[in-house]
Amino acid sequence: MATRNATAVADLVRYGTDHRVDVHAVELDVTSQDSADGAVDRIVTEHSRLDVVVHNAEHMVLGAAEALPFGIDTAIVVPGAFTTGTNHFANAGTPAGIDRAEAHGQRHQPLMDDLGKRLAALIPSDADVTEVAEAVARLVTMEHGTRPLRTRMDPSRDGSEVVSAVADRLRADFFRRIGLDSLLTAGSSL
Repeated sequence: MATRNATAVADLVRYGTDHRVDVHAVELDVTSQDSADGAVDRIVTEHSRLDVVVHNAEHMVLGAAEALPFGIDTAIVVPGAFTTGTNHFANAGTPAGIDRAEAHGQRHQPLMDDLGKRLAALIPSDADVTEVAEAVARLVTMEHGTRPLRTRMDPSRDGSEVVSAVADRLRADFFRRIGLDSLLTAGSSL
């Protein structure tokens, strides 16, 4: 059964074959619990274990990330807009529903006409998306409990690193104040 990520899975398999890289892709739609359960079941069935999950999508789950892993480290890589080697702006979302999209377009179209180009112009020409993969690889090799909760990489320098650092510090302080500091690891308690 093909789903919304079938093309990406096929592309990764093809890349592995073309470049002689041992890579295994599994179809997974993060918006579907059935899809997530099926992907995990398949991996465990085929390989007897699951070592690392790289979740390459933004999808909000309510709850503290530290309280979800059950002894499993959570390490979040927060890449900014890498426009070379990715489809960063090409896959940007739009308002749901035709009526809402049309209303949005009428009001904001003059501002949106070249927004992708203006945002892309902020990214330095030497920004290399492989830095994100290298950051993931470094996190995987770190000892359990030492991984930072969030690794930020933003070639545009839009200020999100500063905002995230402040938010992480406040979150760690809040966890201490409410007695949940046991959920913080050396890497997540700033």
